[in-house]
Amino acid sequence: MSRKGQQIHIVGKGQFGRALGRHFKAFGHRVAFYGRSNLHSISIKRGDIIVLAIPAQSFPDIAQVIPKMLRARAVISAAKGLIRGINQTTSQYLNSKGLRRVAVLSGPSFAREINQGKPTALVIASTSRALSAELAHKLSTSQLRLYINTDPLGVEMSGALKNVYAIGAGIAMGLDLGQNALASFISRSLAEMSAVSLASGAKRKTVFGLAGVGDLILTCTSTKSRNFRFGMGLAKGKTQKHLMRRLGTLEGYWTLAPALNVVNKLKIETPILHAISSVVLGGRAPLKLIESLMKRTLRHEF
Repeated sequence: MSRKGQQIHIVGKGQFGRALGRHFKAFGHRVAFYGRSNLHSISIKRGDIIVLAIPAQSFPDIAQVIPKMLRARAVISAAKGLIRGINQTTSQYLNSKGLRRVAVLSGPSFAREINQGKPTALVIASTSRALSAELAHKLSTSQLRLYINTDPLGVEMSGALKNVYAIGAGIAMGLDLGQNALASFISRSLAEMSAVSLASGAKRKTVFGLAGVGDLILTCTSTKSRNFRFGMGLAKGKTQKHLMRRLGTLEGYWTLAPALNVVNKLKIETPILHAISSVVLGGRAPLKLIESLMKRTLRHEF
């Protein structure tokens, strides 16, 4: 594609933010990186694009620079989690601070593979189809394909919940329960994720697209996923403190409490989510998680 390079501000110096920045720069865009130490110096002009590649829990920390973001052409959240204490998605938080040209970027993606130039397909979602289409056109490349989506809530709920279920999948694999159990676990997790997302106002197609089932499969089957490795470590007797120090940011862990608040408010039955919580937040033995799920009262699949 032949396009004029876009000025992109990447807030966040983690693996994913750096991978996106390097990729966009390689395809002719102008990229600037910001972390905690230099965030105050961010200078935004009309037409610029901001990508917030920080953990969901860090969004309140950037509140002081949000007024500057009002000048941007678009603010893109690349976070996958719910913000503790306020139980909001990141786009809901940004909207509450007065930002309107907000989009979310999500889907099955590991930073390492983006760095390696391997083909990746994601969704760019905004309530404005025109904005989603504009961003997809500006940022898609021969290696990064962006699909247009108008359901940011569905994209974010799926992206947040799949990290929680990845912890459970890691527990199942850490206990060496086999491929049969893992496939069943992922299928039933998808059913829960769909129920919660739809009750929150998401669209069914989103849950069964790249940001939903696509990302769920990736995160629940690969040791490249930190949430998956966290679950495996718990199953093998490692302490949470040790694992969190070794693995770094674990969105699934931090999303658990707000996710429970959401499902309790919606009055939705989520036995897998609650079972994972009982292990991660309640200290229950990992094997008990599986036993509790297998011994539940028999019911119709749907």
